Amino acid sequence: MITGFATIVSAVEAMQKGAYDYLPKPFNPDQLRALTKRALEHRNLKIETKRLREEKDQMERNFITFVSHEMRAPLVVIRQYIEALNTIAGDRFEQDVKEIIERCAKRVHNLEEMVAHWLDISRIENGTLTQQKVSLNLDSIISRSVEEMAPLCRKKGIALETNSPRSLPPITGDTESLVRVFTNIIGNATKYTPEGGKITVTVKNDEYYITVSIADNGTGIPPEKLPLIFEPFYRCAEKNEKHSGSGLGLTFCKKIMESHNGVIDVSSREGEGSIFVLTFPVSINTERNGSGEI
Repeated sequence: MITGFATIVSAVEAMQKGAYDYLPKPFNPDQLRALTKRALEHRNLKIETKRLREEKDQMERNFITFVSHEMRAPLVVIRQYIEALNTIAGDRFEQDVKEIIERCAKRVHNLEEMVAHWLDISRIENGTLTQQKVSLNLDSIISRSVEEMAPLCRKKGIALETNSPRSLPPITGDTESLVRVFTNIIGNATKYTPEGGKITVTVKNDEYYITVSIADNGTGIPPEKLPLIFEPFYRCAEKNEKHSGSGLGLTFCKKIMESHNGVIDVSSREGEGSIFVLTFPVSINTERNGSGEI
């Protein structure tokens, strides 16, 4: 609430900058009481709106956690039955039956992946995701991730290459979370890179940051879809395309990067490929000045 403004124009300008209302001078006590009452009602409404929004967000998080937990157990059982069926009688099935069972196994795997990402995203937002952040060498994280994804790339006839300096400064991070980030992005690239294509992981660094780019020469992403790819449940593939996924993998990657004070970005040319760029801050060396100050 403001007073003392000579013109309506100046009062409106002040309100645009955050004032609730204005009271011209001179004024009488009734005007002041009425305006004070409206201001208090407005404040109480804002407080209640904020409370209801927070309550709604908490209910959504609780619902996600509940559903995810309830889905996890039956999915594990279904997967185990499919594996047992293949082990016990797989060699007696006709080819078309084998293909049906294989599709079922892939769908169950996708659902398990979605539930895992869903739970982790919820935990990150709640601040309850356990991450053991220590000083680590990002090169070892990348090497492990590439090693895990190499069999899939060989199976699909895709070359997987890395270019990295001989030594990198340490970063502070959680090993398992970062491995999941890199395997998610490389795995995503394999879905859209054709046989004979290439995925290249390139690492660069300076005194303050390490940048990792993961480039493919696949189908690329349409410009209008680029701003949406980190949104939950968004998938670039059309419904009739063969590429499967939870639509949560890149959302998980973005959340993990944010929890490491890092940044993930993407650029793409449709028909030429995509480049995901991950930027990590180098660990602060508190021994430089002996005081721990930057």
